[in-house]
Amino acid sequence: MMLEKASKPSVGFIGLGNMGLPMARNLLKKGFPLTVYDISSDRSAVLAREGARVAQSPTDLAGRCDIICCSLPEPKVSREVIAGESGIAAGLRPGSIVVELSTVPPSLIREMCQVVERRGGWLLDAGVAGGVPNAEKGTLTIMVGGDRLAYERASAALQAIGSNIFYMGPSGHGMIAKIVNNAIAHVNVVAAVEGMALGVKAGLSPDLLAEVLSKGSANSYQFENRVKGRLLKRNFKPGMKLHLAYKDSRLACELGNELGVPLFVTGVAHSVYQEGMSAGWADEDYVTIAKIWEKLLGISIESGDK
Repeated sequence: MMLEKASKPSVGFIGLGNMGLPMARNLLKKGFPLTVYDISSDRSAVLAREGARVAQSPTDLAGRCDIICCSLPEPKVSREVIAGESGIAAGLRPGSIVVELSTVPPSLIREMCQVVERRGGWLLDAGVAGGVPNAEKGTLTIMVGGDRLAYERASAALQAIGSNIFYMGPSGHGMIAKIVNNAIAHVNVVAAVEGMALGVKAGLSPDLLAEVLSKGSANSYQFENRVKGRLLKRNFKPGMKLHLAYKDSRLACELGNELGVPLFVTGVAHSVYQEGMSAGWADEDYVTIAKIWEKLLGISIESGDK
């Protein structure tokens, strides 16, 4: 007699933005019963047409699901979605697992962990890296902190959205790894843009310079994706919006201040993102910071430019 294959846990997904939508879609493709919620009914409707159920609130969603994933833009939104009047905690079933995929301070993770545990559940902090392209392919890197048993129970769902999954340790450790990752990545973008501006101002072709740099030690994922893939093409449609990069670099600086760790380069990069925010580019891809140098120097870092 053949044993019946165990059914997959029901998964809820809150926050269907540039990262959340493809992550939720991959869960659906991998056969997880999916319920979604987003403040934009249009985004929820996209996945409803593909087979997902739509909840009326985070509380409603939590009451239906074994695992609840959140992908949200700001720490204050995460706190409201988890602990607010109509939040997850209000409807959480005992034994359920909340997976916080948003980038938030480790201190908030520990605070929300207590809220969830009082309701009989677990909270995992699961920082993701790899951007929209890897979110779409289901090949994100995921850094997880929290209870080890909860991590093991949620691992199948995590494997539906990521191909490199690391258990980092206690609550908050996944988010610390994510903040460090983004601090380095965002410094990389500032350095790449500044170097391109120097070469272009000196008379080099942007195309030729970018090609040379991509073949040498200056190359990186950020150089390929943001300088060659976006800046040279003047494509500022966001993969990651500037205001989110600004938020992440702020979190790194705050963590450094909390621990007494000097972040010389990260602090300077944060100032660059702050300048871009002041210029009104918050909703563009964060490589838009290149406009700072372009305006100051009277140049254009653009494909085909002489």
